[in-house]
This record gives sequence, structure tokens and C-alpha cells, in this order.
Amino acid sequence: MYYALILISFIISIVAVRLVYRKTQKKMISIFFTLLINILFLGTAFTISYQMDIEKWNIGTGNWKIVYLLIAIPIITWFNAFLLQFVKVEDTTK
Repeated sequence: MYYALILISFIISIVAVRLVYRKTQKKMISIFFTLLINILFLGTAFTISYQMDIEKWNIGTGNWKIVYLLIAIPIITWFNAFLLQFVKVEDTTK
């Protein structure tokens, strides 16, 4: 389940970073926007999953794989920044 959430976040952030980059033509704004999307999406998924974990409430130990959601935030942002180098810049001066 966590891997699917990470993959969905990656796909959403790729589409969003491409749209923002084509509109603003600035890489730093696009990278910041993808970081914001990843924090909102994966942070919310982490919070909801953490609150719904029954083992944590009963025994005191929960599912440790939930941390993958938080670790994936900078990794996905880094991948998006790397892939942003290959997006063609459209010439808008015509």
C-alpha cells in the first residue's frame, strides 16, 4: 500500500512540475512546487495511516514501513528535479 502511494505521488508531482515549469519557465519554482505537493500528499497519507494503526494503540508497536512515506518525500523531489532537466523549453518569443 505504501509503495502505491509513493508511486501515485511521483506521477502527480511529475505532471504538476511539468505544468508549472511550462507556465513559469523557472526550475526553482517548479522544484519547490513538487516538494510542496509531495509534502502535502505523502504527509497526509502518513498522518492518516499512523492514526489508523490499531497495533500502535493496543500494543505500542506499529507498522514501521509507514516511515517509507516520509523518506520518499526528498527522494521523489530529487527525481523530479533530475527529470526536469529533460523537459524541452518552448520558445514563447515568437
